[in-house]
Amino acid sequence: MAKVKRRDLNKKIDEIPARIDELSRTLTDENVDFDELPNVLKALQEQKAQMQIQPKNTTILGIEAAMAGIRTAIEKGRESYYREHVDTTKRTT
Repeated sequence: MAKVKRRDLNKKIDEIPARIDELSRTLTDENVDFDELPNVLKALQEQKAQMQIQPKNTTILGIEAAMAGIRTAIEKGRESYYREHVDTTKRTT
């Protein structure tokens, strides 16, 4: 029983360097400036806030464009009505 246990322990010990190598490959060579992280976080939060504002502005621009289209249609309707009704009465008098 002790031989089996010792064999299992030796297998686990043999795996440890392989695990360390795998983990060291996942590390990057970049040096992280931990003092700069709060500034980076603040900049990213500001970018996020700007991105959240933009859809609202886009919606407002879309509404304004739709309103401009409606105004144009009303103006065309007025012109058409004027041509059909007002101009006709001037010609007949």
